[in-house]
Amino acid sequence: SEIRSALRRSTEECLEARRCAEGVAASLERLSETTDQKLALNEQACQKHLVDLHCREMRAHGEDVRRVRMATTSIARGLCRLAQVCGLFPSVLGLPIGIETASGRSGTVDVVKDLSVEDVLDLEQSGQSLARRIEDAWRTLAGGCASTALSGAEGGGPCLLDYLEHRLRDLATRLVRTEVGDLQGRIEAACRSI
Repeated sequence: SEIRSALRRSTEECLEARRCAEGVAASLERLSETTDQKLALNEQACQKHLVDLHCREMRAHGEDVRRVRMATTSIARGLCRLAQVCGLFPSVLGLPIGIETASGRSGTVDVVKDLSVEDVLDLEQSGQSLARRIEDAWRTLAGGCASTALSGAEGGGPCLLDYLEHRLRDLATRLVRTEVGDLQGRIEAACRSI
């Protein structure tokens, strides 16, 4: 009977231990499900924040690109206008044959109104950059100027002041020749009348 009583207590203790183990297992399972749900929610929240951050960065980057495009377009138009004022550039810019701009234009572009960053890039890629076109026009225009190492830009070529001085000398020479010719004609006419 003592053995039976000890066996009964052992069986009850085993059953109690088993109930406790099952309770712990159920608690662990609930905890695992809760943890998985919280982990999934945290992961979704992190992904949402990353997407929001990426969208904000892309909007800011897009705005920066837009501002750079506007500034570059303004600089290109200003440079072309300055070159026009100096007589180095036409008011209508011929685009290279076969080149269609990003805006869908081909043929010619009014450099003050219509020139865009895309046009400048198209010209650069075609080998007919604004710098080369202005340099060619200057070379043609200033061909008669004497160049000295001290005048002009860093390269030692003639500058706009050298060109203007040269043109003014040519003009003054022509005017003096015209006046001398007129004076000579009047003197001859006066000599004939005497």
